[in-house]
Amino acid sequence: MSRKVLPLSTTLHKSPNKVKPSDARINPVRPVPFGKIPKESTMKSDLRRLVELLFRDNETNSGIGRKLGKHRDTVGRMRAKLGLPGLTEQQCQEMSDDELSSVFGPTRRKNVGISVPDFDALILELRKPAKNRDHLFKEYVQQVESDPASKLRPMKRAKFYQELRNRHKSRGLEYRHIHQPGACMQFDFTGKKPFYIDKNGQKCSTELAVSILPYSNLIFAVALHSQNLRDTVTAFVKTLGYFQAIPRDAVFDNFKAAVTTPRRGRKPAVINRHFRAMLDHYSIFPDPARVFEARDKGSVENAVKIIEADFIGAERFLGCSSLKELNTRLLAVVNQLNDRPMPTYQNRSRREIYTADERPHMRPLPAMRYEYGEWQEEVTVPLHYYIRVGATEYSVPHRSVGSKVNIKVTSQTVEVYSAGILIAVHAIADETKRRVTSPEHLPDNHLAMTGDDHESVLERARRLGNIVLEFVEKHLEIHSNGKAARDMCRQFERKIRHYGNSIFFDAVREAIDRDQITAKAVYSLLERPRPLIGDDDTDAAPLPSGNVRGPRYYDEGED
Repeated sequence: MSRKVLPLSTTLHKSPNKVKPSDARINPVRPVPFGKIPKESTMKSDLRRLVELLFRDNETNSGIGRKLGKHRDTVGRMRAKLGLPGLTEQQCQEMSDDELSSVFGPTRRKNVGISVPDFDALILELRKPAKNRDHLFKEYVQQVESDPASKLRPMKRAKFYQELRNRHKSRGLEYRHIHQPGACMQFDFTGKKPFYIDKNGQKCSTELAVSILPYSNLIFAVALHSQNLRDTVTAFVKTLGYFQAIPRDAVFDNFKAAVTTPRRGRKPAVINRHFRAMLDHYSIFPDPARVFEARDKGSVENAVKIIEADFIGAERFLGCSSLKELNTRLLAVVNQLNDRPMPTYQNRSRREIYTADERPHMRPLPAMRYEYGEWQEEVTVPLHYYIRVGATEYSVPHRSVGSKVNIKVTSQTVEVYSAGILIAVHAIADETKRRVTSPEHLPDNHLAMTGDDHESVLERARRLGNIVLEFVEKHLEIHSNGKAARDMCRQFERKIRHYGNSIFFDAVREAIDRDQITAKAVYSLLERPRPLIGDDDTDAAPLPSGNVRGPRYYDEGED
């Protein structure tokens, strides 16, 4: 039975964007300048991820290019530029994105792309009589040059022959992937969903996330309320906590919490920025599977079948009344699977293979566990170097004024990042507190005027008198505003020169007795009318005066 072959004019692709995923390994693409940070990766730039991969052992240029969507030749030039200054990995981690960009320099862009034909269709054309490589190449060149609107050019004859020969050799063969220890972790959700009955008798369906390390086949599974971003991040963090180590890459399906735009050919997938922030915390590089290509994550597909059979199929979730109880039973099943001897591997269990052969090749967990948080991106630091989160303002280093920062708000902290580097951390303040300040964020002249230098304010109040010192201490305890206390001491010095020590101290003492610890209360007491000397002696005789007419001045008959 003959196969129908499409004409050559319908099988040529005039744009690299239309190349099949199977042609991805031979399609040249235009490199993206490393100096620009895509908006999808504002938590950690592609340039910083490239540097981390270049310092890894056993990472080829082709492998790095596939992970970052760059050509292998571009990666090779970047590797050469990184080796010239003799920088170490620690030095690169301490450099900002702008400093790393200056090390690599600008990357040239090609003005003209290459039109890539459909080699699978061309191989079928070769089976026809009177068809050879030379005829196919001439038709290919004619097809490309016949479109004047296209800016693509045909590939060279030698390159055309080489790619056609390589594709012909690879047709009909299957590649058996050999996993390296600690190279990757595969993650997926099960199709079948367990459930539990809560205390109100409601049936609550759950999502089951399954992870596996392909080299040792160590499995972990956890039940979640949903597949939203928070729960998915929680599943990844729990998985790494179970493994107690970090793999280099993560392979997962194109679920919405992780992937914004799926991978198409050589065009890399667009990872959700908040999900990638979690991966960047553990320095894990995402490698999403291709659409409708389950073989890209074959190990976890097999693990899903095992969990569905041993936990869901065996109905071990029945009788659970909470998600916590369901996860407890699920963990018991997972541990049983990992400790079960496997005849194929000389009766060694998954856990034994992982502990002896794979875990030494993986990185340890960081000291701080990742906590999910909401991100505010591309926030400009104003002149007063305070950024607003809710109703509270938090200080950042004054040197970052005018720059763009990313803010991560968790349940405990507010973290501020600039050019991929953490520059400020604050504990979440109460809603009543309007401003949170770190002294190291202020310039010297502002620090001298702030309320954080309480000792100098108290020393100034001590020189005015003990009663004034007591008043200022109470004022700082209540208001915690050193600048206001400093200004109040300056006004007190003027009032003492005007009213004298005795009157001023009496006013301060009375304000303390009334529990009115404000400068306004002291000023009001000073401005009230005070009795003159002798006003309390009401029975004393009036002072003699020549102008006093006397009581009989208006008596009748004296005219």
